[in-house]
Amino acid sequence: MTSRTLIRVQYLTRVTAPQVDPKTFEEEDVAHYSIPSVQENAGPIVEKASSIDSNKLQLQGHEVLVSRLNPHKNTVVQVKRNSLPILCSTEFIPFEPTGIEPRFLCYSFQGQNSIQHLVAYASSATRSHARVDPSDIIKFKIPVFQREEQFVIADYLDHETARIDELIHQKERMLELLAEKRAALVTQVVTRGLNSKVRLKKAELGWSDHIPEHWQVMQLKRTWLSSEYGISDSIREEGDIRVLRMSCITKDGRIDLANSGQVEDVPPGLFLTDGDILFNRTNSLDQIAKVGLLDVEPETPTSFASYLVRIRVNSRVSQKYLVALLNSRDFLQYARSNAIPAIGQANLSPSRYGEIRIALPPRDEQDEIVKATEQETKRTARLEKELIDSIDLLRERRSAVITAAVTGQLAVEEMTP
Repeated sequence: MTSRTLIRVQYLTRVTAPQVDPKTFEEEDVAHYSIPSVQENAGPIVEKASSIDSNKLQLQGHEVLVSRLNPHKNTVVQVKRNSLPILCSTEFIPFEPTGIEPRFLCYSFQGQNSIQHLVAYASSATRSHARVDPSDIIKFKIPVFQREEQFVIADYLDHETARIDELIHQKERMLELLAEKRAALVTQVVTRGLNSKVRLKKAELGWSDHIPEHWQVMQLKRTWLSSEYGISDSIREEGDIRVLRMSCITKDGRIDLANSGQVEDVPPGLFLTDGDILFNRTNSLDQIAKVGLLDVEPETPTSFASYLVRIRVNSRVSQKYLVALLNSRDFLQYARSNAIPAIGQANLSPSRYGEIRIALPPRDEQDEIVKATEQETKRTARLEKELIDSIDLLRERRSAVITAAVTGQLAVEEMTP
């Protein structure tokens, strides 16, 4: 391979994309490159222009987009031509290649040297958002080979990254199947119990038609000692009291304290303690009604936001059993059908939620069910960790291959047919 030359991005590209108001496209479909869509799908989402709120950049269809937001996530993509108007977030820098092969440029921004450069120049406005100034991005120096060699390297990386991406996809699908299997098990045991030969009776709960004949049917609120709305104060990034948000309720029914915010003051009686259950009463319809259990005593004073409801239970029910029941697939789907829709979100008040009827086994059977689901969770968690570690290694391999190829450390021409 011939020698390479380090050249600044600004001498190899143009940045000319105009900023537009999506409303000018009215009800027309557009291909929208948002930060989440690129991170999740490596491409745009197609949506009505009228549904996009803020101004965007209009693209032609051959640019390389580099996100200046949170550079450690390395959100980079090559824009594909489209029959629809193409828009992208103003958090992207849209580079139009002039003196470089577009695919080679895209891969160059995915190498470790590029990531390290951008991270070094990033400044944080908040704990979760860091940005790089565009002037620091365009100063990044790329090792540029002869044009024909750029094509060879890009072709090689197209093949190798596609192979690695397919392996990652397969392992991610296995993670999904594990989650689906666990969800099916939980649904089974909170509707039928652990004994497959138990006699059943009709229940007509709305979310389950038959239950074990010795289970008791009651309204959900009969398992509660109390239910309280959270605080309405604006959540900040600093303060003496931790406040839990919607995002603190995890998909497996736990409370993640790491995603909390802070406030200075909280009314008496709205501090959380070990055993409290939080219910998400307001959110998008696919997120509403999630329930999480705080299973540790908080080390610092901790409260919760107004769109959450704290539930404390009585002796009829185990907290862990109730959380498993309320997060089970069939119950959750039925609970969401009881929500009142609004613009962009839905609301399920605790009074409306509490009227839903549930089937409750005796306390000793609840404990047996909890033990069985926890054992399955532990087994699944081990498999999930193995898969996640494997995915991380594949991503590291992908990054290493890209870095070696675009910097000339890998003799690509000898590896291609």
